[in-house]
Order: sequence, then C-alpha cells, then structure tokens
Amino acid sequence: MEKNNLTEEQIEELKEQTINRVNKITPIVFKIRGLIMGLPFIFIGLVFFLVSTIGIINNENKVKDGITITGTLVKTEKHLDTKYYDATYQYVVDGKKYEVLDDTLYTEINDIDKTKEIKYNKENPKKAIVKSNNGFSLILFGITAIAIGIIVIYMNYKSSKKKLDKEILN
Repeated sequence: MEKNNLTEEQIEELKEQTINRVNKITPIVFKIRGLIMGLPFIFIGLVFFLVSTIGIINNENKVKDGITITGTLVKTEKHLDTKYYDATYQYVVDGKKYEVLDDTLYTEINDIDKTKEIKYNKENPKKAIVKSNNGFSLILFGITAIAIGIIVIYMNYKSSKKKLDKEILN
C-alpha cells in the first residue's frame, strides 16, 4: 500500500478547498430538501382550495337569487361500493315536489339529519343545493396545508442556515 507524502500545508489547503466546495453546495442542497418536503403540502392545499372554491361558486351560481326552504330526508343509499351513504332530500315549491341529492357523504346513516336547508333557483326550482359548510371546511383545510408547506420550507431553510453557519465557525 502506497502512502501519500503530503505536507501539513498541502493537507490544510485541501481541507480549505473541500470546505469551500461544501459551502457552495450545501445551501443549495438544503433549499432543495426544504422544497421537496414543503411543496407537496402546498400542492395538495392548492388543489383542495381551488376545487372547493370552484364548487362553492358553481353551487351559488346554480341557485343565484335562490330561496331557502326546509327539505325532508326521503332516501338514503350506499354510495357506489363504498362505506359512505348518500342522502336525498325532498322539498316542495308551489305544491310540486322536487328532490335534491346532498353532496355530503355520510359514514353512518344515523349521522344524516332528517331535515336540512335547501336553496333552490326561483326561476327553475329543479336547480337546488343542500346548504352545508363542507366546502368551507375544505377551503380551510387547503389554506392550512399551504401554510404548513410554507412553514416547512421556511423552517428547513432557517435551521439549515443555522447549522451551516455553526459548521463554518467550527
């Protein structure tokens, strides 16, 4: 086995070159790591936020200038082949009966309210929605996920910067 015959001065110069290279690369690596950890939260949050917002806007446009009345639960059934249940409510406008499907999926039949507020379009009573806060809950979830993603990226950047500064000083 051959031994390197480097002087102390050469070894110190190599150490300094290595440290300089690491110092140039390390911040980039930490930023990429933070992005990899935080971007999925931001992406998922944006999807929930946008889909929920669009859904709420579409529902509100569907029953623009709508009238709110009380609907009665008339039917519950399994949602496709899942563990969830759909609820159908009936409401009466000018003596004529209409039905509307609640867009909330329920895990238990007992959780389904017997009556709910229905908002229908006064021009076309067939167009109706079951009033709920589900869309707003999903918007809040989306905003929370976006905030978590931003915090993860920021905290990763700050902690890696502190760690890097500490390593450089030592």
